[in-house]
Amino acid sequence: MENVSGVTVNRWDERIYPYARGFKIDYYKVDGMPSHATIADNDFDLSMFDRVEVVKGANGLTTGAGNPALSLNFVRKHATSKEFEGNISLSGGSWDAYSATADISTPLNKKGNIRARVVAKHEDKKSFMDGYDKQNDFFYGVVDMDLSDTTFLSLGASYQKLDRSGIRWGGLPAFYNDSSKTNFDRKDAVTEDWTYWDSKTKSYFLDFKQFLYKDIAFNLSYSHKKVYSDTALLYFGGRVDKNTGLGVEYTPLAYSNDQYDKEDNIDAYITAPFELGGLDHEVILGYMYNKKRLVSNKWGVSFISRCSFRF
Repeated sequence: MENVSGVTVNRWDERIYPYARGFKIDYYKVDGMPSHATIADNDFDLSMFDRVEVVKGANGLTTGAGNPALSLNFVRKHATSKEFEGNISLSGGSWDAYSATADISTPLNKKGNIRARVVAKHEDKKSFMDGYDKQNDFFYGVVDMDLSDTTFLSLGASYQKLDRSGIRWGGLPAFYNDSSKTNFDRKDAVTEDWTYWDSKTKSYFLDFKQFLYKDIAFNLSYSHKKVYSDTALLYFGGRVDKNTGLGVEYTPLAYSNDQYDKEDNIDAYITAPFELGGLDHEVILGYMYNKKRLVSNKWGVSFISRCSFRF
C-alpha cells in the first residue's frame, strides 16, 4: 500500500489503516467478492495470490455500491499447468528474519483436465524492536477441473496461523514530564514479554463457470472464512521522567480478547458480451450476498498499578 500513489498508510502499532482520496479503505475483495474484515484485522499472507488489482475512485461497477476510496482485489493462484512444476524460495535477513516457501503444481490425471496446486510457507522473524517475535505458518491448496469444454470448477482452501509476541499497542510518548521532546532509541517499545496477538484464519471457496451459449456464461462463487483471534496487550498512556526513564502520571492498561468471526459470501451472475456500433459491450446480471458475523467476543480490561518496563 505504501507503494501505491495517492494512498496514505496510517500505522497503529501492529495495525495498518490505509486511506485514499480522503476516505478510509474499509474492505477488500478476494476474486471479486468483498470481505468486510478489515486489512488491519487479518494481516493475511500474500503467497496464495497471483496478483493484486487496484481500482482508484468509485468502483460501483465492480462491486455493488462500491467505495469512494479505492478497490483492492486479491486474485488467487490457480492450477493452470498441465505439467508438474514448482519452485522453492528461501530468504534470510536482518533481525533473524527467515522464511521458506514452496509452490507446486501438478496434473491429477493423464489428460491434465484435473489439476492441483499447493502453496506452503513458514516464516520466523524478530524485529528492530526489543522483545518482538513473529511466526507465520501458511498453507493453500486448490483443485481446478475442466469438466467439459464449457464447464469449469475450482475447489480450494487455505489456513494461516500467525503468532506474534512482544506486541505493541499505541506508541511512545512525544514529551518528557518537563515538556521537553523525547528522543527514544529505535528499538524502544511499550510492551512486556507476556503480550501477544495470535490469530488463525481458515477459508474455503468454490468457483463454477458454465458457458451457456458462445461467450454467454453463468458464474457461481462461494467462500467461507473463519477468523480466530487471541490477544493480550499493554497500553501506556502518560509521560516519562527524563532522568529516571520511568513512567509518571501514567495509565498502564492491560487488555485481553478472545474473538471468533465468520464470513460467508455468495456471488452468482451471468455475463453476456456483444458488439454494437463497432464497439464491444457487456451486460452483467447477478446477485451477491455477503454476511460477516461475530460469533463470540470475550474481552477484559484491567489497570496495572505497577509495570516493570523502563524507557
